[in-house]
This record gives sequence, structure tokens and C-alpha cells, in this order.
Amino acid sequence: MLLTEQTKSGCSITQTPVPIDLWWSPQLQAPEPAEPKYLLDCVYGFVPFQVELFSPEEILIDQAAAFASLVSEWHRERGATSSITDMVLCPAYQKIVGMGPKVIELILAQLESEGDNPDHWFWALQVLSGTNPVSEEEEGNLRKMAKTWLRWAAANGYIW
Repeated sequence: MLLTEQTKSGCSITQTPVPIDLWWSPQLQAPEPAEPKYLLDCVYGFVPFQVELFSPEEILIDQAAAFASLVSEWHRERGATSSITDMVLCPAYQKIVGMGPKVIELILAQLESEGDNPDHWFWALQVLSGTNPVSEEEEGNLRKMAKTWLRWAAANGYIW
């Protein structure tokens, strides 16, 4: 189905609607599949063009792969530091935060997979979610902090 819209200048823009939630970060280049799954047909003035879009499933896979790659890069960058400030200022950690709120569920899955030895995901979670469910008594106890974040996330509808 094509939708045509007349602009104020008299040009028509024609497009095929595609329900898709796009994710893009200038720091991360997702690998492109051989053929796009969706094409958006557009006409601006008298110039037709197509925009290649990818399926939501491919975007999520690319996002998860980018996240996993950045986690490995973060571990290499920070080395064996005990400084939380140094950890969160690593470029790879900052790129993870730069992926936006959609990465919260990937961080939660990573945090849960780390079990009794959770990593320092708390700053990223706080920045991305805009909240901090950790009480003053729990601060500094990584296991308790992780459990609190996972409980908070489950109570707030996150699925990982």
C-alpha cells in the first residue's frame, strides 16, 4: 500500500509504510545483511528513491552483537583497575551508554549472568533508566546492588 502526501510546495511524497523501530549509533556500525528485508519507496518532487531498512529482529541481533563486542572491549580497556571512575570513563563503556535505553535489557542480562561476581553496570543503569533503586545500606555491596537492580527491573516490566 502506498501513501501519498502533498506538501505545501506542491511536491508529493509517496512511501510504503513499514512498522519498524530503528536503532542507530554513530559509534557502532552494524553489519549489513546481503539484501535488505524492507524497502521504503519515496518520491520527493519528481525524484524517486528507495531507503533500505532492516527487520527489527536483525537490528536486535546487531545490537546484541555490538553490545557483546563492547563488553569485551571494555574489559580489555580497563584492565585490573579498582577505580569505578576509570571503569565508567572507558570509551567502550561510554559507547554502551551511548546505545541508549534499549540496551538496558542487555545490561540486565549481562548483570544476571555474572551471578555472585557482578560487574560495575550500576552507573550505566542509573544513567539510562533515570533512577537508582539501590539504598545507601546496599551501596558498595555489588551482590546486593545487582539483586536490587534486577528486582527493580522485573517490577518495572523489563524482560531480558
